[in-house]
Amino acid sequence: MLLPEMSKDRFSQFFATLPEYCYMISPDGNILDVNPAACKGLGYDKEELLGKPLSFLYAPESHARMGELLEQWREKGELRHEEMAILTKQGEKRIVLLDVGSVVDQEGNLLHSTSVQVDITERKRTEQKLLESQERLMSMITSAMDAIITIDGEQRIVMFNAAAERMFGCSARDAIGSHIRRLIPQRFLEVHEAHVTHFGEVGITARSMGALGSLWGLRTNGEEFPIEASISQQEVGGRKQFTAIIRDITERNRTNSALRESEERFRLAMNNVASGVYTLDPQGLVTYVNPAAEAMFGWTIAELLGKKMHDVTHYKHPDGTPFPASECPGLQVLQKGTELHEYEDLFIRKDGSFFPVVFSASPLKKEAQTVGIVVGFRDDTYRREAERAVRVSEERFRLVANAAPVMIWMSGVDKLCTYFNQGWLEFTGRSLSEELGNGWVEGVHPEDLAPCLGTYEQAFDRRETFQMQYRLRRHDGEYRWVFDHGVPRFDVDGSFAGYIGSCIDITERKLAEEAVAGMSRKLLEAQEQERARIARELHDDISQQLAVLSIEIQQMKEVSPVTNGELRSRMDELEKRTSEISIGVQSLAHELHSSRLEYLGLAPAMKGFCKEFADKHKVKIDFDGESIPRTLPQDISICLFRIMQEGLHNALKHSGVRFFEVKLHGSPTEIRLTVRDSGVGFDHELARDTQGLGLISMKERVRLVKGTISITSRSQSGTEINVSVPLSAGAQPEQAKLAGA
Repeated sequence: MLLPEMSKDRFSQFFATLPEYCYMISPDGNILDVNPAACKGLGYDKEELLGKPLSFLYAPESHARMGELLEQWREKGELRHEEMAILTKQGEKRIVLLDVGSVVDQEGNLLHSTSVQVDITERKRTEQKLLESQERLMSMITSAMDAIITIDGEQRIVMFNAAAERMFGCSARDAIGSHIRRLIPQRFLEVHEAHVTHFGEVGITARSMGALGSLWGLRTNGEEFPIEASISQQEVGGRKQFTAIIRDITERNRTNSALRESEERFRLAMNNVASGVYTLDPQGLVTYVNPAAEAMFGWTIAELLGKKMHDVTHYKHPDGTPFPASECPGLQVLQKGTELHEYEDLFIRKDGSFFPVVFSASPLKKEAQTVGIVVGFRDDTYRREAERAVRVSEERFRLVANAAPVMIWMSGVDKLCTYFNQGWLEFTGRSLSEELGNGWVEGVHPEDLAPCLGTYEQAFDRRETFQMQYRLRRHDGEYRWVFDHGVPRFDVDGSFAGYIGSCIDITERKLAEEAVAGMSRKLLEAQEQERARIARELHDDISQQLAVLSIEIQQMKEVSPVTNGELRSRMDELEKRTSEISIGVQSLAHELHSSRLEYLGLAPAMKGFCKEFADKHKVKIDFDGESIPRTLPQDISICLFRIMQEGLHNALKHSGVRFFEVKLHGSPTEIRLTVRDSGVGFDHELARDTQGLGLISMKERVRLVKGTISITSRSQSGTEINVSVPLSAGAQPEQAKLAGA
């Protein structure tokens, strides 16, 4: 560009007044001149810039771009609207649009170039903020949980976010350009048109939200669903647009419905609950009273609502003195936000009468703030009267128990004793506190303690009646035998409450029983001795005589042959009968006293007897002997042997069958015997009334060896005798037995 001389002054004036940053640049790129606007904008004095290369002003990231622009300038001689970053004297970055022109002489030689920079920093910042705002808006629209839909003036969809895709079941690509009525059920189209018309008539130009309330949407699959929508109108390019924000309220409706149902259930529950319930607000005013509370107070809910409950039902003590609200435990729950459980108190009815109650109170909280309390209470009149009756009954019981001629004890559900009558305490010479719990066991004889506690605990666990005998130390230090009978006790509702028992001193009876037992033992020993004597007589004398008689008859036949046939036959018969009598005598001798038992042991003796018995009576006996010691105490061997004999004889006589079982099993601690048949059985009651010497003898023999015997029989199902004898019976105390065992 060639400037005429006459325009130089005008150009200088124009250069100095331009608001843009202007520079005159030498051919080698140095600043020849700079206008005031550039100095002011960049913070430099003119002298600071003159002679400096123009690149001095550019930010480092623009240097590479400067090289590219320099090549363009050399080719074209000018640059237009190139965006560059420059730095002020303070280091602030500014964005400028760069224009560069050339000034040449008449020969075309470059005199200098002119650079104009338009500072667009603020515009760029505004554009960036707008871009960021648009990005945030789009991000919010995209990620919004509510559907956001924009339609134009013809109600065509122009924007359809991801939530709308999920809500209506169609893609944005399919929805955009289509009419909005595809998303509205037919029955709501008229309402929709009314809303659109309303917004069109009022001519809203600024963004304004209008709530449309509850409507219905239509999914692509034809399903209708409740929605809540808000709409705004905008002017875009001179054209109206409407944006709707839509929320699916299906779950909210369900929740509200469930809440209404819950409230109805609560109302029904409170109307039918037997306990009284009322609620108070933070000022202690009544907000709710259920029918049960109305009935107990005598006030209606209409009479109580909005009143201070304390001033109506809790304002004085039974003696007439005032009851300050500050001392009311229920109101303290309201003030402190704590809870109160099962508190006993007195409430006042409408007629002024008092009635005892038990109540609980809990604070009602909303976001950690107490907004009221709920109180539940029940009329405690009947319980207190029942407790009073129980106390009277217990006192009466104690008077009777202390006067009873027996020792009485009681225990709770934890097996620990809770009561001993005066008779027990006088017998032991100890205080009630010493005996309570497990203290009473200190008086039990050490040898009897384990069996005693075992019987008690087993019966307790099974809730069964029990009987046991043990030695208890009397106040003078002497151990006395007591008979303890315990039975479970139950409350009126059938729940287990523990045990009650009574004890009597049976020492004298025990001494008498021991005397009887000694006599029985002596009688049985005498019986066995007599059996042995008779058996020896039969075996050693009568059997020998019969044998001699049989031999003499045989010799008579041989020495003096008899020709008379009838006489000879008679002598043969005598010889046969003599032999049978001899065999019978030997069998009787074995039954009276088994030599096998004495010399071979219990199991071989029983096995031999079973074989002889079966052969003699033409029956079958299944004998099973296992783990039986070779040597046993004589009284145990004789006891078990005699019971087997008696059992087989009874079975042969009464069962009506020809097969019997005998089992003899041993262990390190006991011997067990079983005699069983499958015959007709017998009646226990009749047998108890008419039991013979055989049954009595069996029981007495077992008792003397401290064993147990049980005889079970059912009609047409046979009879079974079971005997158990401890091997250390002589060193063990008599076993306690449950009642009925």
